[in-house]
Amino acid sequence: MSADLCPKCGNALEPGARVCTRCGQAVPMQVGAPPSAPGAPRNLPLVPVIVLGGGVLALVLALLLARGNPPAGVVLLGSAAPTSAPAAEERAPAAPPALGQQSLAAPTAVAPPPAGALPVAAAPKPRPTHTPPIEKVYECREGAIFGVDPEEALITIDGATIGKADDWDDAGGGKKYSFGGPGTYYVKLSLDGYRTAWIKIVVHPQAEEEYADIDLELEKLED
Repeated sequence: MSADLCPKCGNALEPGARVCTRCGQAVPMQVGAPPSAPGAPRNLPLVPVIVLGGGVLALVLALLLARGNPPAGVVLLGSAAPTSAPAAEERAPAAPPALGQQSLAAPTAVAPPPAGALPVAAAPKPRPTHTPPIEKVYECREGAIFGVDPEEALITIDGATIGKADDWDDAGGGKKYSFGGPGTYYVKLSLDGYRTAWIKIVVHPQAEEEYADIDLELEKLED
């Protein structure tokens, strides 16, 4: 058998050598590989066989689909079931009613009151409170001294009776009366046999007097 030659320098290569010993050229593959032993079966390439088989299978499936009756056990690509038609509501929207034919809501009927029922009367309005005639107006910063004649006259401030005038005259054991704070107070002086008198006392920090001196004589009624 003749030795293989280097493709670059022509040097004879040893069997199975991969590098030339003269020039160092790499030998990609061995030239003149020994022929296959006689009688050995030839291996067919795998890829062409797969491609050929796939083509035959695709042809068979195409013929079956054309007939519309695929055999049992064959799974078709994609859904073979027919798609159901869309519902009536999805196919076409309902046509709007024509102009002038639109339905209107019926008016709600109000039931009449039962026979014999009396109408509900409106609540009476409160009567306005009349301001009594004021005899005098006093101003002070703190309170008042009631020097009222007679001394037995009752003193009522904003609806609350605080006692007799003798209790708040700042003399003989009497005291000075102090209001709760700034504001306008209405004082009623009353006694049986005498005409009731009303006075107004305004309490504010700018008043000149600290205590208002109430010097008032009630008018006696005629018998």
